Amino acid sequence: MRSSSEILADVAAGETALETLFDELEVAVLTAPELPAAVYDRVVELLRTDPFVRRQESWRLVRFVSNNWELLSDTQRLGLRDELVSAFDRFADWMGAFVISEILGERYVDATTLRQFDQLAKTSALSVRPLVAHGLRVLAQTTKEADIRTGAIHRLRELAATGEETVRSEAAEELKGLE
Repeated sequence: MRSSSEILADVAAGETALETLFDELEVAVLTAPELPAAVYDRVVELLRTDPFVRRQESWRLVRFVSNNWELLSDTQRLGLRDELVSAFDRFADWMGAFVISEILGERYVDATTLRQFDQLAKTSALSVRPLVAHGLRVLAQTTKEADIRTGAIHRLRELAATGEETVRSEAAEELKGLE
């Protein structure tokens, strides 16, 4: 597997290195019982790198994380949460934010995620802000805790009543079937 600096140099040079990167990541975990530390470190570094996440297909990195969730250690999962939140609205393609909203709602089912969705609803780029509503619905459907479910639904109602039209519309749609 190429080093992070080689990958980032390819991305900076405008070369189409992403397909090779995703192939390398898949091969690196093919028979691994857990995500190798070097792969985890590379994922985190790439999530932090604007020239990488601004590439059209870069969202596939978070899909890789989602598809290989069971390989992540508890420590890696904990460390990845803030990286995902930070990268939420930085991807060139809205699919990055979509996959992250699903990871947060399905995998981090707690009060911290509610607070993170609150922050994303206020600060993320308008183009992907409606995906916060999607993440809240996923969280409400996933949780077994009544207070988390109630909090997610409450936040969806707030989004459906305020803010930009695209956010209101998405929140109203996501509320259907939850109440």
